[in-house]
Amino acid sequence: AVMRQRIRNLLWTLCGVALAGIGYGILARSGYGIPCLVYTITGLRCPGCGISRSLAAILALDFTAFLHYNLLTPLIILYILWVGTLSAITYIRHGIWQYRTPCRWIDVSLLVVFVLWGILRNLWGI
Repeated sequence: AVMRQRIRNLLWTLCGVALAGIGYGILARSGYGIPCLVYTITGLRCPGCGISRSLAAILALDFTAFLHYNLLTPLIILYILWVGTLSAITYIRHGIWQYRTPCRWIDVSLLVVFVLWGILRNLWGI
């Protein structure tokens, strides 16, 4: 009974996240996205700049634009799915939302790639 309730809570949470994501995608596609504070203040593109536009492009099935706005978007999506899945499993089993990484090297590697991407995209104007 407890696990069923947790699964039900998880499904409601996923529905809420999906609706929020679709809503934000529609807003971003209409030109009302959240501006990047790093870019606004410094004029430099952060590693995440363009992700909103990239996700809006994928909603429109424009795969070229999807990759054009931020090359790391597919990797970031996969990582979010990884963390989300592991967190959901922990929630269903133990009743707490917590990310317990089984592979610390994945987290560290992605962080290194993310930082390098932030540096290179500003040096090369990507």
